[in-house]
Amino acid sequence: MIKFFIHISLFFVLAGMSYQYYQMMKESIFLEFQAGFLLQTQEFKTHLQERMLAYESVLTGTTGLFQASEFVERVEFKRYVDALKLDTMFPGIQGVGYSAVVLPQEKDTYIAKVRAEGFNSFVIYPATPRDFYTAITYLEPFTERNQRAFGFDMFSEPIRRAAMQQAMDTSTTTISKKVKLMQEKTSDVQAGFLMYVPLYKKNRIHETLEQRREHIQGWIYAPFRMNDLMRGLRDYEYKNLDIEIYDSEEVSDKSLLYDSFAGTNTSLLNTKMEVKIAGRSWSIFVKSTPALEQKLDYSKAELILVFGILFAMFLVYIIWQLVNFKEFAEEKTKKANEELKVYKKQLQILNKTLEQQVEDKTQELQKTNELLEEHIVDLQSLNAKLTKAKEAALQAAQARSNFISSISHELRTPLNAIINFTDQVIEDFDEMLEDKELQEDTKAFLGRVLINSRHLLQLINDLLEFTKIEAGKMDYCMEENNVNTIAKMAYNNTYSLLNGTNIEFYFKPYETELIGFMDARRFLQILLNLLSNAIKFTDKGYIELRTYPEAEYIIVEVEDTGKGIALEKQKMIFEPFMQVNNTDNGTGLGLGLAKRMCEDMQIKISFISVEDKGTIFRLMLQKK
Repeated sequence: MIKFFIHISLFFVLAGMSYQYYQMMKESIFLEFQAGFLLQTQEFKTHLQERMLAYESVLTGTTGLFQASEFVERVEFKRYVDALKLDTMFPGIQGVGYSAVVLPQEKDTYIAKVRAEGFNSFVIYPATPRDFYTAITYLEPFTERNQRAFGFDMFSEPIRRAAMQQAMDTSTTTISKKVKLMQEKTSDVQAGFLMYVPLYKKNRIHETLEQRREHIQGWIYAPFRMNDLMRGLRDYEYKNLDIEIYDSEEVSDKSLLYDSFAGTNTSLLNTKMEVKIAGRSWSIFVKSTPALEQKLDYSKAELILVFGILFAMFLVYIIWQLVNFKEFAEEKTKKANEELKVYKKQLQILNKTLEQQVEDKTQELQKTNELLEEHIVDLQSLNAKLTKAKEAALQAAQARSNFISSISHELRTPLNAIINFTDQVIEDFDEMLEDKELQEDTKAFLGRVLINSRHLLQLINDLLEFTKIEAGKMDYCMEENNVNTIAKMAYNNTYSLLNGTNIEFYFKPYETELIGFMDARRFLQILLNLLSNAIKFTDKGYIELRTYPEAEYIIVEVEDTGKGIALEKQKMIFEPFMQVNNTDNGTGLGLGLAKRMCEDMQIKISFISVEDKGTIFRLMLQKK
């Protein structure tokens, strides 16, 4: 019960570590997602400011048209605005216009001049008398929507007048507060604003406030419908952001200029920014949308959690098996000690009996001495067995330590490879869908994962076989079999491994049947292991499998012209986890398993090897 509790505790500790790493990874993914959101909001702010500067440049350039000409005619103004290609180069702007200052005494003359250009219904409105008038004279493109503003005196409306006054007094570009544009119809009404650049009379000084007010000629301006303006920004970048823009620091429906997702309240991420545009402050609230939040992908963290729990289960299972093996060895030692105690007790009884017999029956001394000598011989044999059992127990303990160290390394190596390559595939998954070269790299990564998975599976299979042998649970079906038939099967099963190489593969069976006593399936497994090793370590030359009789034995040999086995490794070649070459991707258990199965079936196995020349493995079976 205690052992079970320890293993369960170990599992929960490992699973808890995996869960902690999962939480850390989730937090890292969220922080990265949050950083991307903030970066996108800053990009939006910069993009908006750059776009508004571009509009300001358009209006400033238009003032240059007036400064460079004695008089800008309507056709000349239209050609200039058409050349700007507002729809493609400056999306969102409704048009570029010119609002002229008209003195009361010049009003009628001015209206008559405009009507003479073909606009018979032109008036300056509203008609209420005032100190001076302003009239929208030019507005291109001269669409049906823009024609609604033709002749309107913007200075007569308080919000527009405040922006125009500020632009005139400061000689800077100014935008108005939120207004309803004259271009609006009864449907699809949008919040709007206007941008003004003052135009002063040519060759006049306007350094002081009085000079600027005295020499003002008019304003170059542009009307903006807010939704149309933002559509030009959002079409290709900001579809996953919920953006609200207010015409001041006050957050209310009255000051709301734009809301991309009206009605949305809750969001995972949000931020507030202040932006200065043409002398006016806008408050911008940016929130994440459900579409953006769906991109918050925790699958990588969840995958790590699943793999961590599976690894914890697997590791606890392996440790459980190792502990059982340790208890098996300890039980053997305990049993041997108990037998020793029994024999010692029997010896004590025998000694007492002998003493009594010496006293009572001197005549039978010779016979008693002979009997005593026989018991002494038995005791010596028993002591030898006990000594051997003790040595075997010590060797088993050392082997167990080596086994745990080796298996930990062998299991960790392919598992680390599988985790690393899987992590790389997940990280590159989104880019892989569009990048053909990355798809090829991903296929290579998955191929490496497959190779390491197969290697791990082979290691587990060999471990299970090795554990069976160590526990004495390997079953053998010993019977008479034709060695040539089994050798032919091994040859056929491994011949395909040489496809694509220049290595010759020969099979030379003896001309008559060779009947041996063995387990056919295990004997085939031994031959397949020897042949696959020969193929693995042979780059050129040949591999030969042959059978023949010799005295009272049947000989089976596997010869190759491969790398051979280094002299310093030949003594350890049958040890578990021993590999011929450091670059070998095998489990290192194959030859160890072959050696133990040969011993169990009373088959002699040996080899002769010369480094860089080749190797011959020999199996010797007793004849029928």
